[in-house]
Amino acid sequence: MKIDIDELTLAEIADLEDACGGISMEDIFAEGAPRGRPLMALVWVFERRHNPDFTLEDAGNMTVSQVQIENVPLDPTEAKD
Repeated sequence: MKIDIDELTLAEIADLEDACGGISMEDIFAEGAPRGRPLMALVWVFERRHNPDFTLEDAGNMTVSQVQIENVPLDPTEAKD
């Protein structure tokens, strides 16, 4: 599964933040932040585009090797080109 953060809709960002306990996108991807819940939430948000019945639990059963994430905002203070 290929996930491009830049392809998230505003509603999906809100869902991602909610699934991570109300944490902002910047905090979700901050250095040293936990990675499990955000990865699950990203997979869940993207996969439900194709499969509305896909759950957060389903996402949790996937392996890291099944997920390829692009354009992760590692430093939200950096300007985009």
